[in-house]
Order: sequence, then structure tokens, then C-alpha cells
Amino acid sequence: MKLRKIIAASALAAVTAAAVSVTSSAALVVVEGGDPGLSTGTGNWMVQLYNVGNEAENKPATDYGINYADVAKLSVVMKATDPDWMDGNPGGSIIWSQNGGDIGLEGDLFNKYNWPSNEYWGVNDPDLEFTADDSKPVVGEKVGDYTYEWTLDVSDTNALANGDAASIGCMQAGIQYWGSDMSDYEVVSFTAYDKSGNVLLNFDGKGTLTQSAAVAPSPNAAEEAAPAEEAAPAEAAPAADEQ
Repeated sequence: MKLRKIIAASALAAVTAAAVSVTSSAALVVVEGGDPGLSTGTGNWMVQLYNVGNEAENKPATDYGINYADVAKLSVVMKATDPDWMDGNPGGSIIWSQNGGDIGLEGDLFNKYNWPSNEYWGVNDPDLEFTADDSKPVVGEKVGDYTYEWTLDVSDTNALANGDAASIGCMQAGIQYWGSDMSDYEVVSFTAYDKSGNVLLNFDGKGTLTQSAAVAPSPNAAEEAAPAEEAAPAEAAPAADEQ
């Protein structure tokens, strides 16, 4: 009997240790071979929507040709990579920042545009009986099996749209992950929308642009833009007395 209790206690300790190990390591999946504009880590996934270029911060010059004043909503889709350990408690913040140009990040403007807090905690998943904390600015909604979307309205905090700046040096966005859930999460996609819900930019989990509202020039644009050759004037018919 005593031996049986020792074995049971050892088994429980092993399970507990495994749970603690998973909890302490639960984080974002670090992207391998991502786009040069992607910053990725266990607690951060971020893309450059626009950047004049900052070599010191390893941020390449980025301009996708859209009207950046139109950016009004951001969404991130993430998926739990280990459903057996997922407990519905991912936490973090949707990150969104603009600076440079003539934005003048001081005082209230600094707090408004330099990484304002947009926290989320938990997810809404009726099938798994998970409920998000709806007191947070962002709420995770189920969009697929173990897959959730967090959406942030940034229409009031776009410096180009609300007149706080006529130019910027960068516009960057993504997601921070602070843990708590026992499963890791991977970013599936990131999307920027205009106020009507139209997609301006969409990126996959590697930070690669997959859709843009900017109209790409036609491969034959130069030919199409060239003036058409004038037709040679038709020869006049000979006069009757010349025939």
C-alpha cells in the first residue's frame, strides 16, 4: 500500500512538472524565414505597414502604396498550436504605433501614438466553453477550430487621418503575447482595413504581403502610355483631268 502511494505521488509530480514546463514555455511561435519587414519573437509579432527605413532598428524602407490615412481597423488571427493544452487564456496587446515625420511625439501625443495599450485576455469559444474578458479593449472571437481573431478600431488614433500629422516616419502594427495559456500560439494573418471594412493590406504568418488595395501598374504600362503612331495620310485621288 505504501509503495502504491509513492508511485501515485511520483506520477502526479511528473504530470505537474510537465504542466508547469508547458506553461512556462507557452508563447508565440517564432517565425523562421519571415519577410524582412517582420519582427518576430516569443512575445512579439510585428510588421511594418510603412517605414522610411531605420537601419539601426533593422527596419527596411517600406511603402505599399496605399493611402495610409485610410487605415481604420486592424485584425490579427492566431491559432493555438497544442489543442490538448489550450485553456482559453491567451493574453497580450494589439500593438500599433506611428512616429517620425511631423507628428511631434511629446506629452499627450506621445501617449496616443507611441504603443498605446490595447490589451486582450482570453477568447470567446462557446464550443469549448471559454469566455474572454470583455472589459479589455480587444476581444478574441472564434473564427475556426482553436483559431481566433482580435480586432482593434484605430480610426481615432491614425495621426494622418485625424490631423495630428501630415507626415510620419513609420506605421507599425502587430501583436504582443504575454502568455498564461498553456498552449503556444502562432500568427495566421494580419490585416489592415479602411473604415468601410475594405482590405488595405493583408499579411500571412510570415509577414509576407498577400493582398493590397494599391493598384499595381500594368506590365505593359509604358507601351499603353505611349501615344499611338499617327496613320499615314491617305493619298489623294487623281483629279478627273489627270486620268
